[in-house]
Amino acid sequence: MSKPYSHTRALFTRLFDDAAMFPPGSASAADAVTQHLEHRSTDYADLVGPLLVHVDRWGEFATAHRQAGSPELDVVIIGSASAEPVDTSGIAVVGHEVAAPLRSPEAGSHRPVAVELAPQGALEQNLTELARMRQGGAPVIGKFRTGGTSLEAFPSQTQLANLICSTVDHGVPVKFTAGLHHALRHTDETTGFDHHGFLNIAVAIRAAHLGFDAAEASMILGIRDSEALVGQVAAWTRDDIATVRSTFTSFGCCGVRDPIAEAAALGLLSQESA
Repeated sequence: MSKPYSHTRALFTRLFDDAAMFPPGSASAADAVTQHLEHRSTDYADLVGPLLVHVDRWGEFATAHRQAGSPELDVVIIGSASAEPVDTSGIAVVGHEVAAPLRSPEAGSHRPVAVELAPQGALEQNLTELARMRQGGAPVIGKFRTGGTSLEAFPSQTQLANLICSTVDHGVPVKFTAGLHHALRHTDETTGFDHHGFLNIAVAIRAAHLGFDAAEASMILGIRDSEALVGQVAAWTRDDIATVRSTFTSFGCCGVRDPIAEAAALGLLSQESA
C-alpha cells in the first residue's frame, strides 16, 4: 500500500456514481437498492454518488424502493431530462442524463442535466452550446462515454484528451461513464481492451487547467505507473483538487467498491485527523 495522504480524499467525494443497474452488472432494482443502502452505511459513504436509474426501469425501481421501506435515496434519471415521477416518497431526484443535442424545454430543467457527447462530429458545437446555456443559468454539464462492452465504445487517448482540453477551455464540467473500473490505464485480461484510468483522467484535467495541450494530456492518459500519478496527486493543494473537481464531476460505475478499494490501496483515501 502506498503512503496515505489525508488531504486527497476530497478528490473522491461523491465521485463514484452507482450504476449497478447498468451493464455489465445489470443488477435488478431490488439488488441495486439493497447494495446502495449498504454503501451508504459504510466508512466510504461520502465517496458514493447517487443511484443511476434509467427512465424505462423507473417502475421496477419504484416498486423495489417501496418494498425496501421507502428509504431516503438520491437518484439520477437516465434517458430523460423532463421525467417527473409521481411516486417519489423518500426519493430525491438530483439530476438527469440525456443524449445530445439537448432540447430547449429540457435545458430549462431546475435539476442538473448531463448531456452525452460523442468524440466525433459536433463535439465543439455541443460544448459551445452547453457553455452558452450555463452562462444563461441552465444547470447543464457534459457526459462522456469512456468504455463499454465493445472495442468501439472506448475512445482513444487522443479523443479523450481532446474532450478534456475542450471542456476545460469551454468551462463545461463533465461526468464520465462506462469503462472506468480502475485508477490506472490498463489492459483487461479477458477482453484485451485498453481501459482508461480515473486517476489518469484527473491528472490530465489538472494539466489542461495549467495550460497543457491535448498531446500532453494524451501522454498522461497513457501512464500505467501508479507512482507517477499518485506522486502528482499527493502534491496537489486543496485548491488544485477543487479545480479538478470543478471539471470532473463524477463517473458512473456498476461496482463502486472496486475503484474505491483501488484508490484506498494507493493511499489516497485516508481520513483527516480531527
